[in-house]
Amino acid sequence: MNSLLTFSPLIIPPILGYYLAKHLAMRGNTKTKTGIYSIAATIFSFLILVIFAVPDKTDETAIKSNQVASQTKTPNPQQLTPNNIKQQENPNKKKYQGKLFELIGKPIAKANNVLGHDKNNTSNIIFDDGNLSFLYETYQEKISYVEIDFKDTAPCNQNSGFDSIALLERIGISANKLELARKSSHFHTYYDHKNKLKVGISCSYNGAPISIGFSKRYYMQ
Repeated sequence: MNSLLTFSPLIIPPILGYYLAKHLAMRGNTKTKTGIYSIAATIFSFLILVIFAVPDKTDETAIKSNQVASQTKTPNPQQLTPNNIKQQENPNKKKYQGKLFELIGKPIAKANNVLGHDKNNTSNIIFDDGNLSFLYETYQEKISYVEIDFKDTAPCNQNSGFDSIALLERIGISANKLELARKSSHFHTYYDHKNKLKVGISCSYNGAPISIGFSKRYYMQ
């Protein structure tokens, strides 16, 4: 149907021109008049053809503009493309913020309130959170050392190595903010110069879980 409507303007003008020329020729008395009428009819037909058949340039421009606009449309932020991906903050950063090395040097009572766990008979705070096991050691009623065991990494092997950057990310710490001082297959030593911490990530023995320890006492040692 659409093709018929598109093609019809090309058919209608010649037909109208033919009948108009014939009508005028019938009314004319001489060949000259007939010729003039035929020429006039042909011109009239051509004008109709131009009006109906030539596309509107304004419409074409509008269509092209719409096409360009659709192609340059702002991408959906949900689409993962190199141009609109935004770095997502590690959700574990907020989960553990203020609950790790930040408690070193703080009184046990404050640590109890922050962590929601009480000290045991040896004045240490020990608890599990999913695949993580936390140890807060104390000295003179203050937190002196923090260690986290990744239970799902057991059994580790001292000769196999591990990805310490991924383990740091799991507790919301970016390795980019630390200095990697030493690295072996079973122990990675980082320094946190901002907080004056030694961060040790290790496989203590074959079969153990990999652990991360935070200490101010052995900073830069």
